[in-house]
Amino acid sequence: MNANSKSSGIHRHAATVVAVLIAAAAGATEPEAVETVKEEPMPAVWKWREADFFYRSNVAMYSCDAMKARVISILRAVGGRDDMQVRVDNCDPFMAPPDPLTNTWRNVPSSSSHLNNQRNREQMVHVRVKVLMPVEMTPDIMEEMQRDKSRRDLISRVTGDPAASQNDPIMFHARRESVTLSRKTIGLDAIECELVDQMASSILPKLDVRVVRRNISCSRDGTSRIPPQLTVEALMGVTYGATELPKIEDDPAPAAPESTETEPPAEPQADPKPSGLRPVSALQ
Repeated sequence: MNANSKSSGIHRHAATVVAVLIAAAAGATEPEAVETVKEEPMPAVWKWREADFFYRSNVAMYSCDAMKARVISILRAVGGRDDMQVRVDNCDPFMAPPDPLTNTWRNVPSSSSHLNNQRNREQMVHVRVKVLMPVEMTPDIMEEMQRDKSRRDLISRVTGDPAASQNDPIMFHARRESVTLSRKTIGLDAIECELVDQMASSILPKLDVRVVRRNISCSRDGTSRIPPQLTVEALMGVTYGATELPKIEDDPAPAAPESTETEPPAEPQADPKPSGLRPVSALQ
């Protein structure tokens, strides 16, 4: 083979490599193109959604109030209405069994016993949410609304309370949009990495929120200094000029069981920036 043949072969190989890299780059950027597209607005109503998950960590320990506040701030950011109900249980951390591979060769306390005790401290919190999320007004939803109206009409006749039959859901416009959860948007800290990651895998899909991209780097020892960033696609209410989305008082409980008792006004929601979040080392 002469020099010219070798040279042409090298050029062809290089051209092939470049073509493959260009194709890979195009594939890598395709999700970005998808997530920036905003669909046309569609008729929507509020619908109750219920979901739960278990938060487990040996790095970031939340108080119940801090966990509730952070979950509320995340759900608000992806379209949840303000009057959501979030319940958290079992917030106290516990001591997990030690790693059987630790200190295998001698049955004496090591110099790192205090550090091991910190790492063996865990928290497993049960989080349950009931939240009104926008849903597209489809024929199935319209049929569901009609059944609910018949139920409310019956309650109104039985109880003699005309208000029960007048709480019809209010329609508004919504569209699917990409939403980024980050330090800039909702004040996420690096130590909240595990909560964001676990919610992305468990509760958000149950609420029809699609995860588009995760920029999450969780470390088992809590040394990561990179705040998590999660991009999702969710159905968000649309406002036009001075037109506002239906307020809580306009659409009090579109899918909730009716009650003849007057409920007290809702308490103000907690600050979305959790103040009861601590790393393991702060608990010692």
